Amino acid sequence: MFITRRTMAGGGGGTVGTDWVVQVGAGGAAQAYNITGSSNAGGTSQFSGSGIAAVTGIGGGGGFHDPGNVYRGGSSGGRSNSNLSSDYNGALGIITSGSAGGGGGGNGGSGTTAVAPSATSLRAGNGGAGTASSITGSSITYGAGGGGGTNVGEAGQGGTGNGGAGGGPTSADSDFAIAPTVNRGGGGSGSRTGESNFRSNGASGVIVVSYDTSDASDAGLTISGGSTSTSGDNTIHTFTSTASLNIQGTTGSEIAVTILAVGAGGGGGGGGGGGGQVTSATRTLSI
Repeated sequence: MFITRRTMAGGGGGTVGTDWVVQVGAGGAAQAYNITGSSNAGGTSQFSGSGIAAVTGIGGGGGFHDPGNVYRGGSSGGRSNSNLSSDYNGALGIITSGSAGGGGGGNGGSGTTAVAPSATSLRAGNGGAGTASSITGSSITYGAGGGGGTNVGEAGQGGTGNGGAGGGPTSADSDFAIAPTVNRGGGGSGSRTGESNFRSNGASGVIVVSYDTSDASDAGLTISGGSTSTSGDNTIHTFTSTASLNIQGTTGSEIAVTILAVGAGGGGGGGGGGGGQVTSATRTLSI
């Protein structure tokens, strides 16, 4: 499915350039709360190439309205496809005098179930927590679940790490859904009604590659691709869309890199969207 490696002979001394493919998943589209039995999952993010095992972050499941009139949150990426999976799952919503969606599962925890303290005071479920990484030099939390929407009571909150906050309970501007932060793999906001302002798409994923700057210099390597920054001894390449990481150097050179792959969040439905899977691994890239 993926183009895995491209090597180009240089003008002298065995210099070559090698590409590794960086695929960044798109967030799942939001859908109306009354769409029955379907959901829009987030896209998968992956770093792949010749000679290495791919590093993959699977997209989160979308929130949806099931045939039993229950507004379920989406499961987190990398978990069971069932929204009732036992690990970091999307939670159940409820139907009483109103409708309240369950929270979407996060990469680091399950969503919460909607509750009804009284017939007129529903509370939609909150999204599950995401997972923190400091690969960029700052601690950032990725893959949080989205909060469920509601028609009565209180909308669900986004999971820790900027998952989407659910829409509702009124049609006022102040009750619009709050979308998840882009490129962090957060689940989308659950919907109050079929109106677009009361639900949101899942957030897109991201790929981050980090390596010791002196290692690249000592090996005579030139590395490009994505948005480049530095933190301490490390150089960091951040990819927010599908592209490639290119390494130029002498044949046989190699470098160890740390890769963070975050899948995209699922779209919000009646329940919140699930957060994308967060995967970190070290690979040695050889040219």
